[in-house]
Amino acid sequence: MKASKSLPLGHKIMQIRNSKGLSQDNVALAIGRNNKFVSRIENGQTEISPAVLEGLRRYLKVESAPLLDYELELYEQRLWMCSEMLDAFRIEEAKKRLHDLASILDLPYEYNLIFIYSMLEIRLLFAEANIPEAEKKLGDIEHLVDKASDRALYIYHMNKGYIYTFHQYHKHALYHYEKARELIGDSKPEMKLLTNLGVAYYNRGNVYHAIRYYERAIEEYQGDNVNIALPNTKKLLALCYVRIGENSKAIKILDTVIPQMKIIGGNAMLGEALQIKGVVSHNEGNYDEAITIFDEALEHLKIDKRAYVHALSSKTVTLRKLKRFADVQKAIETTRLMAADNERLSMILDSAGCLASLRDPDSIRFLEDVAISYYRDLGGIHNYMAIDICRELKDHYDKKKSKINALTISDIMRQIYDELYFHE
Repeated sequence: MKASKSLPLGHKIMQIRNSKGLSQDNVALAIGRNNKFVSRIENGQTEISPAVLEGLRRYLKVESAPLLDYELELYEQRLWMCSEMLDAFRIEEAKKRLHDLASILDLPYEYNLIFIYSMLEIRLLFAEANIPEAEKKLGDIEHLVDKASDRALYIYHMNKGYIYTFHQYHKHALYHYEKARELIGDSKPEMKLLTNLGVAYYNRGNVYHAIRYYERAIEEYQGDNVNIALPNTKKLLALCYVRIGENSKAIKILDTVIPQMKIIGGNAMLGEALQIKGVVSHNEGNYDEAITIFDEALEHLKIDKRAYVHALSSKTVTLRKLKRFADVQKAIETTRLMAADNERLSMILDSAGCLASLRDPDSIRFLEDVAISYYRDLGGIHNYMAIDICRELKDHYDKKKSKINALTISDIMRQIYDELYFHE
């Protein structure tokens, strides 16, 4: 039998035996030979016949594991096919494939393949929204990072970036996505890498950098009609355009992708797109239309409390424009329970409630002393939330002809903008 290019077959047998706590005598007895024969096999001093190899596989319980070169090549191909399934959101197929490929875990010397297998397991856990288990598995496998190939490390950095994004540690997320980009060299970057870089830069407050990556992703993959991630990237680009005041560009994108999302499915993605469209309608002064769109968005976002609270906050801005302050408070109170265990979501609701009651000095104090500082301390894209609060406070002070307070708030806004531009 042909041994592995990386390790002689006998050495593999020895490592599998040792990992299972078995002696050469145990193996010899199981295959009907003496321990000297097993020693010669492990030291490469004798060929292993098909019959003997079959007996060894059976006793060591590695019948389906890839021990030979051609088996390893086929196994690795199947692993990367599983990766492609995950890219295409064929989650159940990928799950079955990974189950069928679990035999690699019985081969303690196949560090790289075990690492790749584990990275794909983690990707599957992400797809199933099981972040705690994904983090645990990533911690358990990180000791193999130094033994992983560049292709395996690429998946590792993408997974690390995703976890940091989930926990909103955007500086660390950006670091790992940039490392992934370095690993591919001059090769064409995947759409998900370009999109994730855009997300990381956006969350860091670098909106123009984000636009650059989103636009490149769309340009590179525009002709890929089967790429169901493309509408989501376009949605993210529309959000950036809204942030820099390019409402016409945003609505042009949204009018294309929202019908696509309704066909594809995916409530959260559609709900977020509708929220952005509602903001555009608000910016254009179409407040009643905006409320209708926000309500539709909220129907789609009930399964995602973070997105739901953000959409509700956008709706309260429009309700305030319509002077429906009682409706603002009612909407906030009915959502309190959803945000109870999340400090950031609770702060969004508290800020929205105070903005709806600016006649109350306590609300003013909360916004000036707590909310603005809170968002500035978070940094990145949260600075824009601080700016939004400052704008409303400045408008309030301008209407009251309170010039000193208006100038103070203007100065705070200027400082935040300076921080953002410096960060750019």
